[in-house]
Amino acid sequence: MSKWKLRRSSEKIIGTLTSATIYGLDGDQCVFIRPRADFDWILRNEAGAMNKGGQIECEVEILDRYENEYLEAVRTLVGRDVAAHGVWVEDIPHDAKTELHPLDAIVGQLPAGGGLESLIRAAKKEDDADPKEIGAISVYRIVAGADDSWVQHPPRSDETRWIQLTVPFPPRPNQKPKKVPPAPVPHGWKPKWQPKFKVRQAIDMVDLLADDGEEATLTLRVAPRSYKSGGPGALVMDVATFWVPMGAGDIV
Repeated sequence: MSKWKLRRSSEKIIGTLTSATIYGLDGDQCVFIRPRADFDWILRNEAGAMNKGGQIECEVEILDRYENEYLEAVRTLVGRDVAAHGVWVEDIPHDAKTELHPLDAIVGQLPAGGGLESLIRAAKKEDDADPKEIGAISVYRIVAGADDSWVQHPPRSDETRWIQLTVPFPPRPNQKPKKVPPAPVPHGWKPKWQPKFKVRQAIDMVDLLADDGEEATLTLRVAPRSYKSGGPGALVMDVATFWVPMGAGDIV
């Protein structure tokens, strides 16, 4: 009999990531999130009891060779608002507290400054030295993992799951682009995204596309894999969203 009771196979919550650690007895990565007020229902089990401390524990057992990189990446989001995706369960032996287990992915915005943002700003300056052409750049960190629970398997951990994540674009620039392409190219701005992988092992990025300038959608395939096939594993990537002037390839 499973120690977990399945509530929903795929769930998303938003809240503040408070801490992350490795649980020594079973090697689980344990991520604690304090849900935003409109997501506090995630803390209530079917009997009506709320999780103690107002937090939800999100767990996944990453393959040993990737667990330190996974944990290091998650800890960069401590104290920040994140979206967490996973399987919603109740842990029956532990007061039927609710969990996301397995935890599939976490998405959080990084502070403005260095990293991928600085690389993009440097590249855009090479294209056009006018600093007015360099608008806001938003950078989001995505940390995902497949579960490696070899003794007790949490619900759905042995199944391939498709996870959709979204990252917003910053506001569209309100000034006109300095360089105006010849007719019939429309004048204005187009949304653009730029990914940078830090770790990519046994988690597949299926597609990343700009929607209508409001957000980009990323689809992950979280698939169970054996040790022989290199998994299960982890994904750590940063995605920048920003705007660029329309160019010759934008004829409508």
